[in-house]
Amino acid sequence: MGKTRRQSTCVRFVAVAATLGAAVACAVQANVTRVGTRTYRVECKDSLAVCLVPVQELCRENGYDIVEGTELRTHVGTAPPEGYESVAANATVRCRQAVPLFGGDPNRPAAVAASAAPTPQPAVPAPVVPTVAAPSAPASPAPVESSGPAVPVAPAPPLEPVPPPSDGGAR
Repeated sequence: MGKTRRQSTCVRFVAVAATLGAAVACAVQANVTRVGTRTYRVECKDSLAVCLVPVQELCRENGYDIVEGTELRTHVGTAPPEGYESVAANATVRCRQAVPLFGGDPNRPAAVAASAAPTPQPAVPAPVVPTVAAPSAPASPAPVESSGPAVPVAPAPPLEPVPPPSDGGAR
């Protein structure tokens, strides 16, 4: 007798859970349309969070990315409290693929994948233009390391001006 009672309780629980699941699905009233491979369009007259509930079941294995989504709230009728709020939402979602252990993530957006790709090198190299090097300044002497104390050095005397040649500049 105990076994039969347990079975009927289990059957009753499953029936209640199925009815509750169907009630939630009917309450959401989301219109889900397949628009591409792993991509769906969801529309409903409720908040965006509620509209996404059916997507959770569609993409339960690996989750989903929201490609685009909006929620519009408007007040209908006279000023509150007499009027009511109207809510409508829609979203485009893409079910994610499993990420492999080795290799890239197949779920990366196309814009990110394109920017990460290396830029191709040009087929024809640019012409080489010879450059003339400017005369370089003489290298400054390397600092000398000393183990003794620093000795002050007096500055050099100023140079005397050189007189012009006496022969009028002819050589």
